[in-house]
Amino acid sequence: MVETNVWVQARDRAARSVLDEILRRSALGAAALPLAVLDRAAALDDPWAIAIARAKKAGTRLAEHLLQSLKEETTSEDTTMHPITLVGYSIGARVVMHCLEALDNYATENRDSRALGLVENAVFFRCST
Repeated sequence: MVETNVWVQARDRAARSVLDEILRRSALGAAALPLAVLDRAAALDDPWAIAIARAKKAGTRLAEHLLQSLKEETTSEDTTMHPITLVGYSIGARVVMHCLEALDNYATENRDSRALGLVENAVFFRCST
């Protein structure tokens, strides 16, 4: 009778600990997915991430504008292109960097070396990575 009682107690404790483990893991698993989603969503609303994305768009648009002025220069009679100096501070430095990258990509893809000579100087102040 004592052996049976010990066996019943051991079985009950084992069943309880298995159930506790299952409930704990399922609760953690259920909480882990929303936490991962919230972590990713927080990155979408991060002001720095938004500023970086906008700097890339602005740099690309600046490069497009410079290339458009280059194309207009070749069609006009006045062929004097003034030297361009780009100056960027903080996030503006990222705009300048993306502009230069876009000009380089254009020159490489179209084999137009004039795009590389558009910007004479680029100055970066307090730029971030």
